[in-house]
Amino acid sequence: VVHRRFVRELAEGDPAGVRRLVEVAHGAGLRVTADGVDSPEVLDRLRDLGCDSALGAMAGGHMDVDELDAYLHQRTRV
Repeated sequence: VVHRRFVRELAEGDPAGVRRLVEVAHGAGLRVTADGVDSPEVLDRLRDLGCDSALGAMAGGHMDVDELDAYLHQRTRV
């Protein structure tokens, strides 16, 4: 699980911590879940970095990144 502190750093523009965590986890054959995802932009960046699933305040529980993406886009439509 990628701690929300690293997800917050990603939201602020620094992907280095998340990128390294994903690389190490995938190298060990593990799936990666990011905690604290609450915006479509962060979800897109996590997907680009290879994150497998996400937990987010807006989602209310565990979802694969594609499920969370659809949920966030549905909730943020104006």
